[in-house]
Amino acid sequence: MARIKLEKCDSPIFTTDWDVTISQINYGNHMGNDSFLAMAHEARMRFFASHNLSELSLFGSALIMSDAAVMYRSEVKWGEKLKITLMIKDIQEYGFDFIYGISSLEDQREVARIKTGMNFFDYQQKKLYRADESFLNKLRQIALS
Repeated sequence: MARIKLEKCDSPIFTTDWDVTISQINYGNHMGNDSFLAMAHEARMRFFASHNLSELSLFGSALIMSDAAVMYRSEVKWGEKLKITLMIKDIQEYGFDFIYGISSLEDQREVARIKTGMNFFDYQQKKLYRADESFLNKLRQIALS
């Protein structure tokens, strides 16, 4: 069976820590798959906040998630402390990807890799739009920081 293969977050532009709570633990006594995307969303929001931006106010643009993928690497238990790293890749005229690396702060084992595809979106017209070059250059500068 073919498996998803995501690249490693080897050039992070943002890092944040995460404490695993009991509400994230499922019947298998490990972190549930739904919690990984919620954790990625929180990391993304923290990243934007660190630049005084948001998904609805990104240099005058807005974003919508178009796809997501998770590659699980290791179980996560209640009470663990995790490190989430984030990088921006594949900047195109209609969007870009966030790549997340998640690892244990205790033993540095890799826990997961996540990718979320983000598109530039006009919420009033309910459609994707092409970003102008000045906007893309600002995004590229952040991606390289």
